[in-house]
Amino acid sequence: MSELNDLLENEPLLADYPCQFRVLSLNNGVAELASPRSASMPAIKFLAIIYPDLKDKSPQNPILIEAQKELADRQAFAKKLILQQADVSSVNWTLDRDWYAKYDIYLASYR
Repeated sequence: MSELNDLLENEPLLADYPCQFRVLSLNNGVAELASPRSASMPAIKFLAIIYPDLKDKSPQNPILIEAQKELADRQAFAKKLILQQADVSSVNWTLDRDWYAKYDIYLASYR
């Protein structure tokens, strides 16, 4: 698992993003990756934390739309990178509660 995280950490496209995608577990070929967004935490809320200027923007604001696209692109790239590894057959995403806790935001334990 540490090799997978090293792979993500050393990838230039991912390394400079405010929330690092990381592998939490690998069981029977299924990699569980941490993500700053989920059904319970929409991307807009995450983006307002890392880009405070977006906090009061409309969901149709082009800058917010572009920030959402950037997040989606980086998350998709992280998934693709992990799926290219021989011991990984699929990826499941889990909300990265540890990242939010660093900002004193404590989330419910459901997924």
